[in-house]
Amino acid sequence: MAYAVDDTRWPLVVARTIPFSAETLAASYRTLEALLERKQPFVVLFDMRGATSTSARRRRFHAWCKQHEDALMRLLVAAAVIARSSV
Repeated sequence: MAYAVDDTRWPLVVARTIPFSAETLAASYRTLEALLERKQPFVVLFDMRGATSTSARRRRFHAWCKQHEDALMRLLVAAAVIARSSV
C-alpha cells in the first residue's frame, strides 16, 4: 500500500492510502523514514478505508518494519487503523 502522510499535527501522523504505483510506494517509504529521522516519539493513524493489498506488498512492509525495528520500537508510541469493516 502507498500512503499520503500528513504530519501537520505532529506528533500525530495520519497516513491515508493512495493509488498504488512503484513511485508512490517508494515515496511512502521515504516519508516514513524521514519521520524516524526526526528521532522524536510519534503516533500513526492509518486510514485504510478503501485500501487493497497483495501478499507481496505486505511482505515488503513487514521487511521494512524489521529493517527499522529498533527505531520503531523507540519512537513509535502507538499505531491505530481505521477500517471500513469492523471485522
